[in-house]
Order: sequence, then C-alpha cells, then structure tokens
Amino acid sequence: MRSLHFSHAREAIVIKNSSLFSDLTEIERLFIHPDAAPWESLQAMVAFMERCAASASTWPKSMPCCIHATKMLPTRTQSVFSEKPITCRGGWDLVVDESVVIHGPVFIGRGVKIRKGAAIIGPAYIGDGVTIGNSRVKQCIIRSGVTIKEDGVVAVRDGAVIQSYVRLRNSVIGRGVRIFPNAVVNDERITAREVEIYDGEGWTLTSMEQYGLAAGDHAIIGGGSIAYPGAIVASDARVEHGTMLFPKIYEGHVTNPSHNAFMNECGR
Repeated sequence: MRSLHFSHAREAIVIKNSSLFSDLTEIERLFIHPDAAPWESLQAMVAFMERCAASASTWPKSMPCCIHATKMLPTRTQSVFSEKPITCRGGWDLVVDESVVIHGPVFIGRGVKIRKGAAIIGPAYIGDGVTIGNSRVKQCIIRSGVTIKEDGVVAVRDGAVIQSYVRLRNSVIGRGVRIFPNAVVNDERITAREVEIYDGEGWTLTSMEQYGLAAGDHAIIGGGSIAYPGAIVASDARVEHGTMLFPKIYEGHVTNPSHNAFMNECGR
C-alpha cells in the first residue's frame, strides 16, 4: 500500500494526491496535480469548470460535447445536453434514466451510467465508466476508470460505483472506489470554521469551510457509513458498513467497535 506523505510543520502538512491516486488522465491533470492536496484539486476543478462555462470557446479540445458531434443519441441523453451544451460537456455513450437532474458546469466521461432519481450538481467532474445510483452528487471529482479498446470497441473498466441513497458533496473520489447505499458525507463543520484533518500529531489546515471526503483508488466504503468533514480513506482501504469516519486518515480494514463486538460474540 502506498504511504501518505506529510511535512512536519503543523500548518503546512501536505497530503499528496500521489498517495491516493495513480495514472491520472489527460483531463484529470488539468486540475489534479500529483503534489497538491485533494482539497486543492477540488478548488482547482471548481475554478476551472466555472471559467470554462463562461464561454463554449474556453473548453479545451479534450473536453468536447457529444451533442455537437452527433444527433444519433437516445432521447434522454439529448434532453440532458441539448439545452445546455455550454455547461454540460462529454457524455459519450451516456446511459441516463428518467428523473435525472444535472446542473452544470459538469463534465461527464465516456460510458457513464446515471440511474433514476440521481442528481448531479456542478461544478463537477464525472470520469469515464462511473456509475451513480439514486444519489446526490454535488461539487465532486470522481475519477475515470480505465478506457480500453478491444476489436475496435471502446470499453471502460474500473469505474467508481456510487450506489443508491448516497449523499456525496465536495469530495474527491478515486478510480474503482465503491460506495455502498445510504453512506453520507458531511462537508461543513457546525462551528463554521475551516475543515481540518488530524494526522496523529497535528492538524492539516485545508483553508476550506466546505470540504468532505477524499477516497483513494479502489477504496470501499460500506453502507450507512458517515464521513465527517475532512475524512480520508487511503487507497485499497475497506471501511465496514456503519462506520463513522472522523477527520483523519484511514488505512487497511476499518471497522467500528459495534461491528467488532458483534463478530467476536459470534466467534467470527
């Protein structure tokens, strides 16, 4: 497992993207820098998307809109893009169910599936192969899966899966992450101060009053889990159902005391 990197100055601790995410795509590198922190990348994505949404000509060539390339699209896909081609980009091979709400600016990668009742609120980046159930995703980065070509057919593997009834806000989600139903990510402290992250010795200052979760590549977050602002789930970590995630770093197999007590009583 990759280790997380910190400096020793309490107000300059750096949690690097390179510790959580690997093999960034061309588009992801527009706002995710390996040596930056996840919350800095979230800020960069928001600024980038808002700047591009001001004019269609400011979007980079790597972020086209499928509605401009072909009219042979499913009716629901056309309804998502035809009225707002400036603020909604991408959308190749998009599968979108009824009652889906998308408010840009947002980029949607290839082969994304958005299920009935979902809401995507921008600025947001939804990468290739991501599946979003009946959930609410607001101002997030969800990384792309791996795009491959087999016999001339383009396919995407290892996309993140956000299952039903998940509330995900102001978060950065890695490749292949799976979030089970009813997980909730809180992105704002009750005290209305900036979100801080504890590393065991001191606090990382994010300079953001609204910031949720960072989940590294291939992390699994169980259903009913609650993430406090600033929680970090490391790459390949597995969080059991119903776990409370505090503003610190979680690695390996993460359980809660109730789960452990139950399993011990059952001899498991």
